[in-house]
Amino acid sequence: MVAAYKVAREEDVLQKLDEFEGIFGDLMKQTSECALFLSQYFSGGFFCRLTNLAADSKMQEFQDAFLAFYDAFTRRSIRTIAVVSLATYESIRSLAAERQAVLQRLQPHPQDGSADNRCLGGTRTEYMEEILQWFSRDDNSIMWLTGPLGSGKTTLAFSIADHVSNIGPQGRLGAFILFRRDGALGMRDARRFVTTLAYKLAEFDDRIGDAVAKAVRKIADLQILSPHQQFQRLVVQPLMSIDGLKDGGPIMVLVDALDECTQGQSRELLLKDVISKGFGPSLNFVRFILTSRPTPDISELLSPLKNRVMRPLWIDVDAEEAARDIRLYFQAKIEEMSAQLTSTDLSRDDIVHQLTVRAGGLFIWASLTYSSSGYIQRSISALF
Repeated sequence: MVAAYKVAREEDVLQKLDEFEGIFGDLMKQTSECALFLSQYFSGGFFCRLTNLAADSKMQEFQDAFLAFYDAFTRRSIRTIAVVSLATYESIRSLAAERQAVLQRLQPHPQDGSADNRCLGGTRTEYMEEILQWFSRDDNSIMWLTGPLGSGKTTLAFSIADHVSNIGPQGRLGAFILFRRDGALGMRDARRFVTTLAYKLAEFDDRIGDAVAKAVRKIADLQILSPHQQFQRLVVQPLMSIDGLKDGGPIMVLVDALDECTQGQSRELLLKDVISKGFGPSLNFVRFILTSRPTPDISELLSPLKNRVMRPLWIDVDAEEAARDIRLYFQAKIEEMSAQLTSTDLSRDDIVHQLTVRAGGLFIWASLTYSSSGYIQRSISALF
């Protein structure tokens, strides 16, 4: 575009303004079309992700058109140049909008994990490495990250999600679903799980979005289906219908705090007919990773003694690694607050040691000790 305008401003071209009037008019039209396209593209959000391939093609068309204008002015030739229109792109956007309207029938539950913590750099490395090694393998196992309340399961889950989201140009986090008792930042109703999962997978990949929307159009009433039927018709069958989906690499579906799902028949059916079975050997590149406390009903179905595809990973709060990571956490926080700490009879190393011992391997205790008061100094005063 810039090159075309530069040559159009050359003196001998401007001297023939009357002769080039038509081309100048077309150049202005083309510029307006391009500006409109760019405005819509950069403000389009989800629609633009749905139409990336169409957008790339349209950008190339604009580039070719401006090159033709440049060539016309350079050669001083007067010829008609076809102005690239947004009509095709707008048609594709219209189809994307229609598909989005179909997907809204899934009524996905809103999720908000923006306030959740992530692991401090250099901590939980053994767990991260084991989980990522498992994720890269080609099998149909399900990872179950479990441990007592406050052991750091959710923090680890968010760190894993961040890491997997940055693998490759698209990321490999197909869906991240949060269960929360209050129902505000995550879901608590098991009946919303499969439809939310289908929607998130549709957001993750255009091809999945097309396949899921096609499946939704065929179902008059989504709510009359059991969790197993929903999972098969809205998730498994659409995924299996896509050629080459596996070529992009494994896809992670991360489910956090499964134990906070409301008790009842819907939870039982979700655990028994969906979660405990996973995506199956035909979709062994789509991998469930679950976090939860080992409640009796979850342990019953996810125990590797009864479920051969389950791979539990226990977060051991008594392990040396837990104390080491909590020590690193307190060292970092005390360093951040160094200017605000008043002198005590204890050295900073002693303070870190005492706080680490009192945490007892529980990251939630360490986090609350720092955040509830706002200053570690107050926590130190309370402890000593």
